[in-house]
Formats: sequence, C-alpha cells, structure tokens
Amino acid sequence: MHRASERTDEAHAVIQKKRKIVLFLPHRADPKRGEIFSADLLPLELLQIATGPAAAEPTADVTIELADYSFTESAPLTAGTHTIKVTNGATQPHEMLIVRLDSNTTAAQIANWGEHGLKGRQPPSRSMGGVSGMSPGDHAFVTVTLTPGRYGLICFFPDAKDGKSHWTHGMIKEIRIS
Repeated sequence: MHRASERTDEAHAVIQKKRKIVLFLPHRADPKRGEIFSADLLPLELLQIATGPAAAEPTADVTIELADYSFTESAPLTAGTHTIKVTNGATQPHEMLIVRLDSNTTAAQIANWGEHGLKGRQPPSRSMGGVSGMSPGDHAFVTVTLTPGRYGLICFFPDAKDGKSHWTHGMIKEIRIS
C-alpha cells in the first residue's frame, strides 16, 4: 500500500512546457457576405506532457530557417529522403508547406489557389508535408522523400500587421531537386 505522499516506480506525468499556437481553419468563402477567402484563427495553449525522459531529437541533414518573410536552407536539398530541421528565427509565427510542382505549375499558382478557398481545379501538384504554427524560437522536424523536379515552399500563416498570408509578402520559394 502506498501513501499519497510516497513516490512510486509507476509512470508519472510531468508537464515539460507550455506552447501557444494558433490553429488556422480555412473554410469556403461566403459570396453573400462578399468573402473571397475566409478563415478562423483559434488561439490555443497546449501543455506538452511526457511520462518519462524526453525522446532524442532526430538527426537532421539540412536546416531550413524561417524568417520574416523568407526560407533559407543550410545546404541545397537533393533527391532522396531527408530529415529537415525547421527553425523559426522570425518575430512572428510561421509555417512551411512543401509542395511538389508538376508540369508548368508555379508555387504562386498553388498559393493563390489556397488563398482563394481552394476553388476551381487545383493546379497540378502534390503536398509533401511540412510544419505549421511555429512560434518564434521554435523548431520542428519533417522527413520527406524528394525526387528530381520542382518544389515550392509556402507560408500561408496570416501576418500580424495586415492579416494577409505571408506568401503575399514574399514567403514563397521554388527550388529544383536534381
């Protein structure tokens, strides 16, 4: 029998840190209200809880730094599987969507389609993943398998000053993988 004050070998939860994120919830436009694109922003505070020692971070072979309003790779990405460390060194939250661009599609076409409520036919492309809702100073990891071709890096996060997506401020980049 254990008293409440005794410590046992059973797993116990430890609050490691609080994280504040903003959940970006895009939804279809309402033409009756004159909306071309509409979204709700839902601020959340998360508690990261662990039941044991923290897991080791994965080993990244490239880092992509997010800034106001750019993406900077520590080394060129090549064909193959990569674990990318994404860091937000900016003054506001950011995200990074990685998109495989097909045929003559541009990253700007994908961003514009997303900005306008995903209406109409999607430009030929494929989402490869990414990271979302990164506060300043945060970092995350994403593992992707890239094949030769063109890719886009896009941030749709709304700007703190004018509410426009960061890609409209230049946070959009096309890269070529060989």
